[in-house]
Amino acid sequence: MTSLNSDQVRDAADSAKKSLVKASTNASDALADGKDQVSAAVSDAAGRGMEVAKDQLVMLREEAAEFLKVAEKSIKKNPLAAVAVAAGVGVVLTSVVSLAFRGLSRG
Repeated sequence: MTSLNSDQVRDAADSAKKSLVKASTNASDALADGKDQVSAAVSDAAGRGMEVAKDQLVMLREEAAEFLKVAEKSIKKNPLAAVAVAAGVGVVLTSVVSLAFRGLSRG
């Protein structure tokens, strides 16, 4: 069996230390690269999500404008029916709100 002197032990310890520092640096670099890739992917997904949301908003605005045109034509064509429908909706909403407040005051 060979015995090691203090210089050999010191050299082995220094070598192990250098190996650990190098491994730590490599791991740190790999994590930084991974972080950058994840960050880029998240940013890309967020950008695509924003584009989809903008497209949906444009579509909803167009549909709302079309609905308003149809409603205006219908009201101009049948104003009494429009007033009757509005009154009916008012009665229903008043009843719902009244029932809700009664439930809140009891409970």
